[in-house]
Amino acid sequence: MSSPTTPLCSTSDVRLLAASVRGPAHERAKRPNEDACRGRATVASFWMAVADGMGSCPMARVGSRAAVGAAARAWRLWSARADAEPADFARLCGVLWRLALPEEVAPADAASTLVFCGGFAHRQGLCAQLGDGLVGHRTREGFVALTQQKDGFSNQTVGLGTTNQLADWLLRPIPPVGPGEAYLLASDGVSDDLVMDRAAGLVDWIIRDFGDLNRPDAGRDLQRMLRAWPVPHHLDDKSIALAWNPAQ
Repeated sequence: MSSPTTPLCSTSDVRLLAASVRGPAHERAKRPNEDACRGRATVASFWMAVADGMGSCPMARVGSRAAVGAAARAWRLWSARADAEPADFARLCGVLWRLALPEEVAPADAASTLVFCGGFAHRQGLCAQLGDGLVGHRTREGFVALTQQKDGFSNQTVGLGTTNQLADWLLRPIPPVGPGEAYLLASDGVSDDLVMDRAAGLVDWIIRDFGDLNRPDAGRDLQRMLRAWPVPHHLDDKSIALAWNPAQ
């Protein structure tokens, strides 16, 4: 199961923070949060994942939690092989997600999007995305959205548990997190409201206000910010994960 917050973690270079909250629509309906987020940082690497269970699916919560767990296991296997291809990660996620579901749960009833970022201290890492949400890179010059653009002629999203193929994945190598840089993941409850020209400011604000290693409640503070999301009438669950290098 995935905790709604990931405690602030640190390596010698990278810090990581993640949080997820139930949206107003689910609060009113007394339904659980159908997003999930997890992450971990070690001395040599980090990974983080955000998943959004599709609201039309009766087991969306189960699917999103299985998705972040599958991503974590896929990363452990993928990162152990220097010759692994990005496509291998996507294939691992699909298989491990399906096997993580309880036997009585049909994959189509637990469909979930997935956004993922994993990096190393001294070699290229990987970002991956299937379905809605955001993967972005905060560079020293600004914010670069790595996310694929939605097809303007379709309301449908793909995800684990829906009909999809390798071409539906965003799979991209990423360099180590440089000094003053960050990677941001968000579910569409956050990304749909973001103006990309202001995304760098959001990243900087989270780091400044919630990124103190001496604050054990940083994740809960970030949750409170998400509950007070400053866009009226936005009803979705909301999740954010951020990995950054504080060195200047």
